[in-house]
Amino acid sequence: MGNSKSGHENLLEGADYAGKANNITKTTVCHALSYGMVTHFGIAHGHAVALSLSEVYTILREKFELLPDEKKKLLRENFDLLIKVMGVKVFEAILQYVNILLLDLNKYMNAELDEGLLECLTDLINVERLNNFIIMLERAEIRKIYSDILT
Repeated sequence: MGNSKSGHENLLEGADYAGKANNITKTTVCHALSYGMVTHFGIAHGHAVALSLSEVYTILREKFELLPDEKKKLLRENFDLLIKVMGVKVFEAILQYVNILLLDLNKYMNAELDEGLLECLTDLINVERLNNFIIMLERAEIRKIYSDILT
């Protein structure tokens, strides 16, 4: 197929299907939060995703006991897997590593806390698309995450 008319048509068809799938599926909270930061600050998607990890983890810890047992089990299994893959003893060690990396990356962001910016970023989040996140986030929680990232 390569660089041919049929190859290009297949590529366009695949991109169309991917766009449609993205439009109807749910996303994780860190990814949802990243899109506005990528656009506004011109940072890489992975950088923007990493910026919210500590804040989202804090919310998960605060609300953990409110979760049904099956969600608690799933969350523990996911954290245990990350701990094993990263070769650390506790999940917080992963966050410490990420935060150290972010200190260097954030000097390129030029972020200033501005109420208009906070509102704009918060308004960009479609909370209905966050249904695959283990807890439901309120608009005020999303705004606080952005506020914490930018301070």
